[in-house]
Amino acid sequence: MQVESHLELCWCLCLSLRPDIADLREQVGFDWFDEHGEYRTHYFDLFITRTDGTRIACAIRLVARTGGRFGRQMARIADQERSSRFADDVRLLTDADLDPVELHNAWLLHGVRAGDPPADAAAAQVLSEMTGTASLADLSARTGCGAAGFRALLRLVRSGQLRPVQNERITPATLAYKRSDL
Repeated sequence: MQVESHLELCWCLCLSLRPDIADLREQVGFDWFDEHGEYRTHYFDLFITRTDGTRIACAIRLVARTGGRFGRQMARIADQERSSRFADDVRLLTDADLDPVELHNAWLLHGVRAGDPPADAAAAQVLSEMTGTASLADLSARTGCGAAGFRALLRLVRSGQLRPVQNERITPATLAYKRSDL
């Protein structure tokens, strides 16, 4: 992904980890006409396709920059977009809309994206033997890989195979369970 701001990066990280997001693209152009009838192209910061096929065009802005000319233009663009069926919906995503827990976890899980084959194999073995819930610290100890085992477990959380019981900042104390269809 090529993002143009820290806020876009934060939204990309959060959205990319949501299980209902099938595809995420950036800078998708939409042709529209301004109030003078002039042809223009608006580039949506993100274009989301959900697993149910729903398509959402997203503009990302700091809440302080959502009014004025931008607000008037977005209302016009959204009206034209809906009638063209370019997407099913248009959303404005702001810094105020970011969930701090989701953002913390997104950064954490982004940081462990690179695999470690021995630790990943140990974590997969622990997951295959898992029943019920356990803390990530307990599961990490079972891997026998120390910190590398904890990071491997986080990769299982990232892939959705291991899920936290509650929506909380992920820590070693976080209770998790195995996805039921595994």
